[in-house]
Amino acid sequence: MIHEMQHYEKQDVYKDFLLPNIESQRLEEILSDIEKQKSFRIFGYILIPIIIGFYILKKLNDRIIILTNNKNELTKRFINELETSNNQIKNILNHLIYADAYLVYSDRTGILSKLEEYKIILFSLKQEKEIFDKYFNDIVESSINEVNASRITIENFNKNLIERRKKEYDFLFQKSTASLNNEQKNAIITDDKHNLVVAGAGSGKTEVLITRIAYLVERKQEKIAPKRILALAFQKKAGKEIEDRLSKMFGIGVKIKTFHSFGYEILSKPKLKFDTDEFIDELYKKAEKEPGFQNKLLAYMLYFGDDEAIKQQSDFKTKNE
Repeated sequence: MIHEMQHYEKQDVYKDFLLPNIESQRLEEILSDIEKQKSFRIFGYILIPIIIGFYILKKLNDRIIILTNNKNELTKRFINELETSNNQIKNILNHLIYADAYLVYSDRTGILSKLEEYKIILFSLKQEKEIFDKYFNDIVESSINEVNASRITIENFNKNLIERRKKEYDFLFQKSTASLNNEQKNAIITDDKHNLVVAGAGSGKTEVLITRIAYLVERKQEKIAPKRILALAFQKKAGKEIEDRLSKMFGIGVKIKTFHSFGYEILSKPKLKFDTDEFIDELYKKAEKEPGFQNKLLAYMLYFGDDEAIKQQSDFKTKNE
């Protein structure tokens, strides 16, 4: 069994996606209040012969105007929230297309989860369409369609990328001593944070590993320097075979170790070769030569009230001390 490790980071491209803050309940309350104020106006009309009737009508109409303005402002804010979220989705998709890199599992599930949450919000607004005008409802419907299309794009992103890369890097596959099938090519190009390939004896695992190393080094997107790749094998013979075939087929050299030799290398790393106390003493002596160090040391001792550290004149035997 052979393992391969690579050292590079993937970014979470979805974390800046903010869900819209839609207070539809608040809008319902405003609309309900408007209807109540309108129903109360009948009393004003009844009381018009009396002066108080005109006063009641004026107050009710003023209240309706205020509530209507509140409703319009709230609806306008909802529209801005939806447009902001839609633009963020477009930015995420543009980022993925521009980066042209494999979409790792954590990013993929993160984006799809955010889209699902957004879709739930949109459907809740769709169910309340009677409280909104046609313009707003059209935006909601358009946003739902955009979310559905974006979800399909995300779900198929890696599949489409792998198919493109198969054609783009076919020259690497052609160098293989054996004809690589689709599953093997998929394993070479799949580029998640952690990749597990399970295959039986004699199925071409070594060939896949060698070609994958060449792919990581040769690809245009997110190139990996050979010195940052470590290939691990169970046996020294297998490691030697990888080294020879990688050099012969692709002219590439990477670090290849068995599990035991790699572990031994880590454990054999040299420890610190100096005495800690001696090192601190050396630093202190250097600091003593710096201008103002003694004043700083004295100020420190005075601040913390270390009376025992400050000697009296009678404690010294000679003037030189």
